[in-house]
Formats: sequence, C-alpha cells, structure tokens
Amino acid sequence: MPNLRLALYLIWVKKVRQNYKVSRNGLRVGDILSNFDEKYKIATDRHKEILKQHNFAYELEELEKAWFEGVECMKRFELIDSEHFVNGALKSGKKV
Repeated sequence: MPNLRLALYLIWVKKVRQNYKVSRNGLRVGDILSNFDEKYKIATDRHKEILKQHNFAYELEELEKAWFEGVECMKRFELIDSEHFVNGALKSGKKV
C-alpha cells in the first residue's frame, strides 16, 4: 500500500507542475529586448479576457504608467543569461 500512495503522490506532483508551466502567462525580463510591444499586447489581451471572466474591475492606464516606468528602468541594466553566469562561477570555484 505505501508504494501505491507514493505512486499516486508522484502522479499528482507531475500534474501540478505541468499545470503551473502551462498556465504561466506573463512576460519575461528578456522580452524587453525583442518585439516587446507585440508580446505586451498579446499578454495584455489575454489577461484582460481572464479578468473579464471574473468581473474584476481595474484601471489599466493607471497601472501601466508605473509598469512602463519599471520597464524603462530595467532597460538600463545589462541583461545576461544568469544560468550560464551562475554555472560558470560555480565551475570556477566561486560561492554563489
């Protein structure tokens, strides 16, 4: 019986992880470097539809002002592929 419980638990965990990955509907920092306006519009349209289904009231123009200020701030930073950067540091013996 313990093996059955473990098997059912592992199946449940796998499904939860799959649903999480499928439901990720946002922008990534790297998106500001390529076709950002198009990606933003697609994401915004998708989120508007979700909010509409839940009758959620919001004022997009007000929220976008702070959002785009943040995007402009991020554009000043040098963006890197952090996975390779961290792995390189670990391989060279650095603590991360």
